Amino acid sequence: MNATDSVIRISIAAELETEQVAHFAVRELRDHLRRLTGATVVVVPPGTRGAALSLTVDPDVGRLAAGDAFPLDTPERDDAIAIDTTGGVGRIVGRNPRSLLIAVYRYLRELGWRWLRPGVDGEHRPTLTADNFSATTVKLTERASLRHRGICIEGSVSLTEVIDLVEWLPKVGMNTYFVQFIDGGPFLRNWYGELSESAARRARDRIVAAAQERGLVFHGVGHGWTTAAIGLESTGWDTASLDGQESSAPIAEVNGVRELWGGIPTNTELCYSDPKARQRFTDAVVSYARTHSEVDILHIWLSDGNNNHCECQNCAPRRPSDWYVDLLNEIDAALTTEQLPTRLAVLAYHQLLWAPREGGIINPDRMIFMFAPITRDYRESLPAAPTNRPMSPYPGNSSPRVEFDELLSSLRDWREYLDSDSFNFDYHFMWQYTMDPGMTRLARIIADDLRHSRALGLNGLVSCQSQRTFLPDGMAVALMAQLLWDADTDVDTFRADHHAHEYGEAAPVVVAHLERLSEIVEAVGLNQRHPETVAASPGLAAALRTELRDFLDAGEPAGLRPGAWIALAFHDELWLRMADCFEAVATGHDPETALAHFASYADTAPAQLQSQFDTHNVTRTVARFVRGSWSHHS
Repeated sequence: MNATDSVIRISIAAELETEQVAHFAVRELRDHLRRLTGATVVVVPPGTRGAALSLTVDPDVGRLAAGDAFPLDTPERDDAIAIDTTGGVGRIVGRNPRSLLIAVYRYLRELGWRWLRPGVDGEHRPTLTADNFSATTVKLTERASLRHRGICIEGSVSLTEVIDLVEWLPKVGMNTYFVQFIDGGPFLRNWYGELSESAARRARDRIVAAAQERGLVFHGVGHGWTTAAIGLESTGWDTASLDGQESSAPIAEVNGVRELWGGIPTNTELCYSDPKARQRFTDAVVSYARTHSEVDILHIWLSDGNNNHCECQNCAPRRPSDWYVDLLNEIDAALTTEQLPTRLAVLAYHQLLWAPREGGIINPDRMIFMFAPITRDYRESLPAAPTNRPMSPYPGNSSPRVEFDELLSSLRDWREYLDSDSFNFDYHFMWQYTMDPGMTRLARIIADDLRHSRALGLNGLVSCQSQRTFLPDGMAVALMAQLLWDADTDVDTFRADHHAHEYGEAAPVVVAHLERLSEIVEAVGLNQRHPETVAASPGLAAALRTELRDFLDAGEPAGLRPGAWIALAFHDELWLRMADCFEAVATGHDPETALAHFASYADTAPAQLQSQFDTHNVTRTVARFVRGSWSHHS
């Protein structure tokens, strides 16, 4: 484009004329360049005379990115990009249509765009004149470090916020979204209250449409199969009744009785030695897969309970994971009979952490191993190499909380048993983030986790998390996304860039304050699973108050980006009330009054922070911590 030319031309390869995601990539590039430059941006047919930005898909782009043939399985699963442009001329290439969309956003990032967090308030838009744009040069070739790069719905969330998050994912290089249960209803109901099943499923349809428009890998269900096999509707972790029909339902026998575990079908196991139980489970999965072709990866989870597996004389001689393998093979056979290509997520979780000893997975190509270390406390990152420590003997239904070293032993044993595609299903932003005010410690843990993933046999991360974990800012979640795309990213450089766009000229002052807050809680070992650290740290509350008051009393820092003070001030005032909770615990007083004040203030979060702060999730987590009653079910 000449410096005096005010028209930018975009063309799309002829073979992509009917491809939905590629056309969405073209529209996104067109609309962003219009906003960026103020120029006229037009889409022209391929081969049109005159210079243009050409968008194409090339399955061999990995060769450009890696210097050799792309080493992973198939073009549609692995993302790689190449960009070679000067001004409004050149090529933007993706390995598949989704990669092409990611390449468009990567190109825009090179031009100065930033997506700090979901929603319009998280967008930083630069401005370029036509002359400046004509002088830009972007040349890069990249491939995703890890295949699975996604987020799973959790917490309390409105449909608007889910859609904003789905739209944000490819902008930061992510490729996956996961809706738990049949329709994600439990998490929408946390926000809306009453919500009919039909309304929840319409909401899910809109989430699916947004994901498909962007070519995202869509994961589904996980929880709810045991409920369906029992013959009940899966609506979350609600209690239910079998109305005296327990003896005829194929549910687990525990302590000599067969009943709903805690009255909750989702937390109830089946009697897996009973062919009827496995058949009902299989029928539910196949029926769902048959009518939901939009689900690329269907999660096959057992119950969400623990120490609740069947102890009948037929089930007891085998590990739960051995029965689980039988079930997976039967589901695979049924899907194969119906010629359904749906891939299945194989879960290591609770008692399933003890890997199988018998048989084997008949069709590992359909399976994707999923490691779910829910009992992890994030005091340590995943190591750079597998452990040599042997797993302890399977304890049956007397299993204590599985500690970190046991989790690593489980991971090694499962990877030796099942050589398949894989990912980590982790919870950094589900609970732990509430105990790290600057999220600096958590950022370090995530960085090491992702850099070590491939060596441990994990090809990515699906983050099970609240959808609104962007207070005081979105740095830690954005860093997670960036490291999934490029595990070699320099963390300090990325953080500095993110904070500069978040806080403007005040970034050094703000970041120093947030880091001091994180250092205070890290020094006492504050951790969401270990409330005893507060009782052992009588100076914690005072140290927090001093730092928080000094920052708040100084007022809004000079040069702070407009609007950022609202988030910072609310965050610090909330942590002052957190300090009151800590003081009550440390001095042996009843913490309920302090907790009530904390919850009351959390409820006053400004409307501008709705997409950043999950009041429901934070207040529940803090209450469980302060009361010393941590449980992911409570």
